[in-house]
Amino acid sequence: MKNKILLLIINFLILQQVNATQIPFTQDDKERLIRLEIKMEEGFKSLDYRFQAIDKKFEALDTKFEAINSKFEAIDSKFEGIQNQLNLISALIVTLVAGVLGSVAYMWWDRRLANAPIKEEIETEKRKYNTLVVALKEYSMNHPDLKKIFDNAAIL
Repeated sequence: MKNKILLLIINFLILQQVNATQIPFTQDDKERLIRLEIKMEEGFKSLDYRFQAIDKKFEALDTKFEAINSKFEAIDSKFEGIQNQLNLISALIVTLVAGVLGSVAYMWWDRRLANAPIKEEIETEKRKYNTLVVALKEYSMNHPDLKKIFDNAAIL
């Protein structure tokens, strides 16, 4: 069809050149031109129908793409909701971990401060005990019956 149109255009250009030499049209030429015009109109009508069919197909594709696009937008909004929930959960986990670590650190610091006086008292008592043991050893050297008691009890 395109070739026919191209040939017609070329023929018209050639005819214009021929027309410049003033060759008169015959009745056959006029009838041929009328038939050619009718064929061109029919060809243009069929092209117009084809273009309209293609336009309808594109319109149908546009509606399908719009439907797909709306589905993707719905999925995107769901993913955003899930992402917001994950952000909230991760923030809560970080808060809980920080709270637990803070509590453990406070307990360790508090126990260390609370146990310091007790440790000093224990050290004082150990020194007194060691002094008492040394004194009893010296005393048991002069008293054999006390030494025998300590040996049986495995104290000294």
